[in-house]
Amino acid sequence: MEMPFWKCVICGHEEPFQEIYACPRCSGELTLEFDYKKLRKNRRWRRVWGKGNSLWEKFAPLLPPVNKSAIVTIGEGGTPLIPARRLAQHFGLKHLYLKLECCNPTGSFKDRQIALAFCKAIEWGHKAFAIASSGNAGISLAAFCARAGCTAYIWASRGTPFSKLCQMQVYGAHLFLLPDPKESGDMSSYYAAYTKIGEFCAKHGLVPMVTARRVNPLVVEGGKTIAFEIVLQLGRVPDKVFVPIGGGGLCGSTWKGFKELKDVGLTDTVPQLFGAQYGNDQYLSIDQIDKVSSAELSKYYVPLDGKWALKSIAESGGAYVGKVSARVQEAQALLSATEGVFAEPAGAASLAGLLEAIDRGLVRHNDWVVCYVTGHGLKDIESGKALCSTYNLGSQTLINQFADADSFFAKQNASQK
Repeated sequence: MEMPFWKCVICGHEEPFQEIYACPRCSGELTLEFDYKKLRKNRRWRRVWGKGNSLWEKFAPLLPPVNKSAIVTIGEGGTPLIPARRLAQHFGLKHLYLKLECCNPTGSFKDRQIALAFCKAIEWGHKAFAIASSGNAGISLAAFCARAGCTAYIWASRGTPFSKLCQMQVYGAHLFLLPDPKESGDMSSYYAAYTKIGEFCAKHGLVPMVTARRVNPLVVEGGKTIAFEIVLQLGRVPDKVFVPIGGGGLCGSTWKGFKELKDVGLTDTVPQLFGAQYGNDQYLSIDQIDKVSSAELSKYYVPLDGKWALKSIAESGGAYVGKVSARVQEAQALLSATEGVFAEPAGAASLAGLLEAIDRGLVRHNDWVVCYVTGHGLKDIESGKALCSTYNLGSQTLINQFADADSFFAKQNASQK
């Protein structure tokens, strides 16, 4: 199989595939490129495309090569793509699907991203890893480290949901807790943990695993496998794909995945991407990154791959629907009550984006639409409790024995007559 190569997205410099995290000429971001023309001509690899168990087996031609002895897996990938028939009817759509990334082993899509970079780091001889995380990526790294007998060092905010901090610790990770920027109003130390971790890791012999292209360009390669799976499962390219935006890397890598499928001749078209951003006022909207002065930027968390996400959306002909935090709880309620899918707030952001897009007339009745559900609701059970309270979901009836339940159903039957 042909070896991929690094290409700088800033100066265009190319480097052989090796362990580097930034362009050696300009320190710009790197992207992994393949010989797409040669892959398009050589059709033999198509016989095994999508077959096998692991991501490495299914999608080897478009993934960084790795020795089998270095592969560490917890069963990531292969998540369901389910038709959301009741939601589709509710919205007046004909084809609506949910890509349940919440079904990954640690409950989020981050397992894909961590897997790609982790296995290469193992092959390169590393045993200690570091990450700054709002929760899910740290959990995933901790699980992989436990599986491989490695060490995970995680920087997280004190305001991270307790259930997420607990998950990191049960896998044996070492946590460094930062001040909660929501309480202090100071984003600087939290943001610095993401932007300066590469330098810190180089100093202490750690592998930086922040899920952003500018920190570790291999990490975001895992995100594109979602695009690969969607086409295999759907049997076609969807018209519109709704992707949540946190740091922006998932949106960028999704677009990279769909483009690569077309470049190698597996598809003829690409979908439109619609980005929906989740976060409070301290998180800068990706369309404002170039509009805020350098002095003001220190007040915000700036999505590290935000510009890449915005560029990807524009290239696809889709739309950035903006911040959707105000509609996330509505989206959570719809997912749980109509489709039996319990998503954490950030995990429901893509559906909140679909709500916005429908209101703006950006989605047609016959469009084939896919929404990512990126994180399980059990990761933030407090938000689930708030959801039940706000939308009166479910009910509770105090009973002693079945006799009390008999009385309940007798009243229910009587009211229906």
